[in-house]
Amino acid sequence: MTSKIAVVGSGPSGMYAADALLQQGLEVDVFDKLPVPFGLVRYGVAPDHVSIRSVRDTLDQVWDKPGIRFFGNVEVGRDFSIKELRSGYEAVILTYGASSDRRLGIEGEDLVGSVAATVRRRTPRSGAGVFVGTRGAARASAAAGTACATARARAAARVGSAAVEALT
Repeated sequence: MTSKIAVVGSGPSGMYAADALLQQGLEVDVFDKLPVPFGLVRYGVAPDHVSIRSVRDTLDQVWDKPGIRFFGNVEVGRDFSIKELRSGYEAVILTYGASSDRRLGIEGEDLVGSVAATVRRRTPRSGAGVFVGTRGAARASAAAGTACATARARAAARVGSAAVEALT
């Protein structure tokens, strides 16, 4: 009997985990609260950029392999619990990202124009007002360490911020 593994989150980390498990001959069910896979690669910063499309194409190849299924529009805590998943799978791997903001407790965090990345993620891609507070700002900061933060810093610089710094 083939072991079944649950992967919660279908962004890059979830898809790479699923691919590694499939290569070991395991069956994988991928769960995501979004209706389609790939998380921020699909919904995040510059989803149509050439390098992002390349990543998406690479991740998309995982779906061509036998033994993988996708369940979208489902959420841990709303539709099922971790305990329920664990009862039906040999292992459960949690690979989802932050869905809400976390305060950093740093000076300037509450200034007008200080906008969390999750606020931008939820903003429709109209182009108008997307980078609230960074257009022409004297200074913009991004918490470093993620592709999302790096993209925010680049966007702030592109729209005219005089200085952009990475907070580590």
